[in-house]
Amino acid sequence: MGRYSGRFRSAFDGSQDYDLVLRIVEKTQKIFHIPKILYHWRKAQGSSASTEGAKDYSLVAGQKALQEHINRLGVAGLVLNEWLP
Repeated sequence: MGRYSGRFRSAFDGSQDYDLVLRIVEKTQKIFHIPKILYHWRKAQGSSASTEGAKDYSLVAGQKALQEHINRLGVAGLVLNEWLP
């Protein structure tokens, strides 16, 4: 696979961008802040952009993306859907 990180994966619908970013950061240390808006998401009623619970599948896909990222890094960890004090 080399330095190629792939494309959006349908198994992560709702969090494809998060999954892609996690795979990209695994490939490079050359990540910098660009002080401009390069990505914008319009908040529509019922959109997952407006509330976390609007689309539960998005939260599940994000947790799956993070768990796979942790696994690829070889880190012992488990993504939980709960708040710890």
